[in-house]
Amino acid sequence: FELYLLTPNLCTHGFSTATYTDNYTQDNVTDPKISWGAQHLLPGCGYNVTLLHSKLSSKTWPMIEQVMQRLLQTMPAVVLDMRVFDASGSLMPRFTIELVRADVPDVASDTGALGPAKAEGAVLPKSADTRMVVQGSKGRCVVEGVPLQAKLQLRVYHSSMRMQTVDLVTTRLRLEFVFGSDIVFRLWAIEVPGGLAVWASIDDLDMNRLPERSRPFSGQLGLRNGQSLEVSGRVQLPWETFQPGLIEPALAFAKLGRIHASGYHPADVPDRLASFTMKQLQ
Repeated sequence: FELYLLTPNLCTHGFSTATYTDNYTQDNVTDPKISWGAQHLLPGCGYNVTLLHSKLSSKTWPMIEQVMQRLLQTMPAVVLDMRVFDASGSLMPRFTIELVRADVPDVASDTGALGPAKAEGAVLPKSADTRMVVQGSKGRCVVEGVPLQAKLQLRVYHSSMRMQTVDLVTTRLRLEFVFGSDIVFRLWAIEVPGGLAVWASIDDLDMNRLPERSRPFSGQLGLRNGQSLEVSGRVQLPWETFQPGLIEPALAFAKLGRIHASGYHPADVPDRLASFTMKQLQ
């Protein structure tokens, strides 16, 4: 008589992967020499089988309390799969992920209790309640080993992306999240006969591509919603139309209505630029 737990094998390949560390969960027992804990991957079906009790090895019948305790210890952990897109609709090369555990005691007096970082690019957090900091790459980051029923706050950010947060409870074995960055570009000004020419570029433009006498634009942008934005070369706006299920390049200038620089008459942003995308800006 034997009891087994059958669970799916959630594998990840080719992306930034980290292992969640949590000293409040017990380690799985996987020694095949004892009467429980042995694990085996079933070929061809993608499932793991874990032995919970063997009467043949233990010479005893299982007890309900014992089996329930072992079941809790061997339940599979959750996989968090995060993808981040930049405003051109492409996967963002780099970004930062933070996971904050909301349902464990404060461990400020013992930062070592957080455990070692398990992934390349992961570092121990500066604040006591932050469980993990991981650097995503190639637009994706996968965190494995997160306990079931954990209350977490997921934070995603980058220099071209204001911090976005999601409060969640890990109720499924795999949770996927898709984020969009901000709309970020630079404005440049060139003195021309009779006025000032203003043009836009991507945020990380090679300086060798700048026309002669170009300088960062300094002035105000009048948004179509009536607000005014002070600009000193770099513009960063939220990507409000981002749709996780339909990734399309963001409109670069759709929010802009008027541009003004000290010493010059204001100018309206042409309506034809409202459909200009961040992909075209590249």
